[in-house]
Amino acid sequence: FLNMLSLRELDLSFNRIASAGAGHLSESILRNSRKLAHLSLNCNSLGMLGIEYICKSVRELPELTSLQLDKNGIRDRGAVGLIDVLPCCTALTLLSTAGNFITVTAEKTLTDAISIINLDRASEKEKEGGGFCTGSRCIGRVGGEHPPLVWRNSVGGSFVRTALVPSAAVPSPNLRY
Repeated sequence: FLNMLSLRELDLSFNRIASAGAGHLSESILRNSRKLAHLSLNCNSLGMLGIEYICKSVRELPELTSLQLDKNGIRDRGAVGLIDVLPCCTALTLLSTAGNFITVTAEKTLTDAISIINLDRASEKEKEGGGFCTGSRCIGRVGGEHPPLVWRNSVGGSFVRTALVPSAAVPSPNLRY
């Protein structure tokens, strides 16, 4: 018997879960796995309804750092639906949606939302005691590192999109090395 409360990683890639399976997954495993840090659901044909189920559950996973949703038939509406979930996922550092059907318009919307989230994270880091963002991590007096959310979205097979905080976004006179 698997103790769902202590589950840290779940990789169900290539399992043909589809939207109905995503509903069951959402109701059972994800809602009872509050310690889950890595969730990979690549290549499962989740579609619009499936991604809605997953989004509802992801809101309740406070320790989730990695969410991989590559090649699931996600379209613009599903991608934009992720925007509502991202502010709840304060530990999330990697979102991957490669190989879906996300248009340039939805891609821009998601990129803008992730940039705002990263600026908010950097601002919170500054309030905690100072720091600066290098683009790959935030460094300061309190807490050490506060990594930004990175979004990977492959378009045409080789394009990787990341949304990071620019280095000048959060200036700080109080640096420690």
